[in-house]
Amino acid sequence: MKGSNRRKVGGGIWLVGTVVVLVLGALVGWLAGAFQREARQEFDRLLDRAWDLHEAGRYQEMEALGRKLLQMAEGPLRGTPEFRAAALNTLGVALLEQGQLQEAEALLKEALAIRRKQLGPEHPRVALSLNNLANLYRDMGRFQEAEPLYKEALAIKRKQLGPEHPHVAASLNNLATLYRDMGRFQEAEPLLKEA
Repeated sequence: MKGSNRRKVGGGIWLVGTVVVLVLGALVGWLAGAFQREARQEFDRLLDRAWDLHEAGRYQEMEALGRKLLQMAEGPLRGTPEFRAAALNTLGVALLEQGQLQEAEALLKEALAIRRKQLGPEHPRVALSLNNLANLYRDMGRFQEAEPLYKEALAIKRKQLGPEHPHVAASLNNLATLYRDMGRFQEAEPLLKEA
């Protein structure tokens, strides 16, 4: 009789232990999710701020935020490729604007590769990355490399956003500017008119 009571008590302890482990596991999961949500919100806030700095021409401050975003993408947001791509893109553009073209190229290429893999070849963010890399190549005088990137970005934007979207006009203008820089004025003119 005493042996059977021990089994019941032992089974009860096992049951209580299991419940405690499950509750603690759920609590840890909930806390991790809350921390992840908070990190994502902070990332988005800093990303918006970085692009506000870009608009204001404050590229060194944008660079500092880009580096912080990259740390977040490699830390609390690790395992979420789009955060890494956004951080790389932001930092790459900040460096491009400051003339640090070699470092910018590596970052922008990686951002493009991540976005192509994660989002597919026709996503508007892929077009954004194509455009930024094309801008870099244009600034470096590598016009032959810039042209197909601008054309691909324009095709994606036309298809995904429609011909009247302001981003399409910006891509038309970018390609026209490239053609102007290359001395191909006949090709630039209709693009500028369409934009």
